[in-house]
Amino acid sequence: MTALTASLAAVDRVRRGLRRRALLVAAAMTIVLLVAATLALGLGDYPMDPGQVLRTLVGGGTRIETYIVWETRMPRFAMAVVAGGALALAGALLQALLRNPLASPDLLGISGGARCSASPGRCLPWSRSAGEPRWRCCCSWPPRGADRAASASSSRASASRSCAPA
Repeated sequence: MTALTASLAAVDRVRRGLRRRALLVAAAMTIVLLVAATLALGLGDYPMDPGQVLRTLVGGGTRIETYIVWETRMPRFAMAVVAGGALALAGALLQALLRNPLASPDLLGISGGARCSASPGRCLPWSRSAGEPRWRCCCSWPPRGADRAASASSSRASASRSCAPA
């Protein structure tokens, strides 16, 4: 046996081990997801034990249990799984794109950029609370519920941050 074939055999053994490990991790995470689904579908104002949840999922259960599981709790759980998967995928893509396993959005300034674009978005008509003045939605000064005169006289440095209408 030459050195090349020995090293190729070693590489093949390592790859088989990594595939086996990936399958074991995927199987374990699937089991964790199923257990989490069973527990999440059973928690709420109408508590159900895991047996009731599983029976309802396979078609048994009362009408109220079927409604609660399929119409109220399952959509919420499905959206949580989809949102979590999308965030995980986005993080993995960010790390792969930068070729840095420690890369995170706050390290790159992406979080600051998101805050910067979310602030003007807060001033859109459909994002304000009912009765909230247009000028007040874009800033945090004066604080909500505080008396404007008292908060303005408390600090002269706040005058530059004030966004009251002229």
